[in-house]
Amino acid sequence: MTRKIFRSLFGLALFILLLGSFFMVLIFYRSSVSSTFSWLKMQTELVSQGMETEGMSYFSGLKPDGYRITLLRQDGTAAYDSSADISAMDNHADRPEIKDALLYGYGQSRRHSDTAGKETLYYAVRLSDGSVVRTSVTRGFTFTLLKGMYLPLLFVLLMAFLLSFYCADRLSRKIVKPINSIDLEKPLDNNTYEELTPLLQKIRDERKKTDERETELDYRQSEFDSLTKNMNEGMILLDSRDRILSINDSARELFHVSGSLKGTDFLSVNHSLSVQKLLKNARDDHRAEITMEIENGIYRMTATPVSAGGLVILTMDVTNQTEAEKIRREFTANVSHELKTPLQSIMGSAELIENGMVAEKDIPDFMKRIRNESARMVTLINDIMRLSQLDEGNVAEEKQNTDLADIAKDAIGSLREKAEQFGVCIIPDLNAGRCCGVHQLLSEIAVNLIDNAIKYNRRGGAVMVRTSTEERDCGESDSPVLTAVLKVSDTGVGIPAEDQKRVFERFYRVDKSRSKETGGTGLGLSIVKHAVQMNNGTIELESEPGKGTEITVSFPAVKR
Repeated sequence: MTRKIFRSLFGLALFILLLGSFFMVLIFYRSSVSSTFSWLKMQTELVSQGMETEGMSYFSGLKPDGYRITLLRQDGTAAYDSSADISAMDNHADRPEIKDALLYGYGQSRRHSDTAGKETLYYAVRLSDGSVVRTSVTRGFTFTLLKGMYLPLLFVLLMAFLLSFYCADRLSRKIVKPINSIDLEKPLDNNTYEELTPLLQKIRDERKKTDERETELDYRQSEFDSLTKNMNEGMILLDSRDRILSINDSARELFHVSGSLKGTDFLSVNHSLSVQKLLKNARDDHRAEITMEIENGIYRMTATPVSAGGLVILTMDVTNQTEAEKIRREFTANVSHELKTPLQSIMGSAELIENGMVAEKDIPDFMKRIRNESARMVTLINDIMRLSQLDEGNVAEEKQNTDLADIAKDAIGSLREKAEQFGVCIIPDLNAGRCCGVHQLLSEIAVNLIDNAIKYNRRGGAVMVRTSTEERDCGESDSPVLTAVLKVSDTGVGIPAEDQKRVFERFYRVDKSRSKETGGTGLGLSIVKHAVQMNNGTIELESEPGKGTEITVSFPAVKR
């Protein structure tokens, strides 16, 4: 990170240095041209005055020093030239300075010779008889004119280069130092940049959750060690020949065996290679453990030697711990991936622009890409923070009686322009459906569901939004229960059956390529699920690939 900041600052300093040098040369060049034209003007006026007074005799014995004099008739032919044979000269009537002199009384111009590396400046004045006298001077280009001062200029550039290098190095280290000194044990106690506060809060929250899980596991382990009978964990006591001396009910249930099994070889109960390796390692190293999958759960088996060469095997269900660790890894990997992709695009575009590898006409497109990727990052971070708030139940608003029809109407209004961009028609069918809930969460539910229905639709498709109050049967009661219902259905791509149970998981996408095109973060339906649960509601999904999807959200209804 230090190197990246250093390269950015140093590159910016070099760019400013080169830009300043360019403008310095440009100003010097323009000043030189202006001074030369002023000098030519003075020489031309002197010659014109001599011509007006003495006529052609003025040129007798005249030897211009450092400039050239040309006298042109009114038709553009040469009458006199101090440096060339007038018989070999072309007609000059089409020269810019001659045209201006004939029209306005004076004219000036300059012409470059790329092959000779020189430029010629001209100044012409019209005489009273209609003829034109012109003076000119030929000199080198700007780089030739600067040849005499290249050593001082080179020294100044070198000093500026070294100063830029030093300042960029110091500043980049100063910027990164607070980040490198962050104490992850106490994230919010660090005196760092306020922009990092959301990230530090997230680290604090994740650490808190991890500590809570570890505390819970330690408690379970302590309880496991203290129990010898009627405990949930399985316990098997083996003799020195791996025959069963004792086995509790939990272990019998786990391995699907019955009876005391005393004297039975344990490998006949489970003869997997993992268990064989566990027994061998326990006798060699005094203690061993493995984690293995049994049926639909994950169990940790620990083998500890006891007196007389026996072993105590304890089995503990670690399915929740493993799943939690898996979720944590997947969450970290997904967040890293989702942030890395737009950051790489932003950095790539910025470096191309910084290195001057982008044409002027293409810069707006690159800037638009940077803006879009930045917006995508902001959306992702906002969704992550919102989901974190919902996980913690951190909702500022209190529940109030709200009509789902009003919620849906507002959501449709905010997404109508987006629907037009996607070529999708929104068809509302809004009837009263009053419930008690947090207004902001209900709005987020409606916006996310309608937004998904638009993004994953087909051009020319439709999104149907319905609200109503319905009577639904409740298994615990014979009388029907009133519910406020919000249904959002579309005519889009649909969801395959194998993906329907996972669409509410964080960062899960059915079609990753389409999600990238539409700018989805993969968190929308997770936010919907949490928001529905916090409002005591239920959510149902029906979908068929190629025909569309319908999501129904229901809440306990309240009377007006």
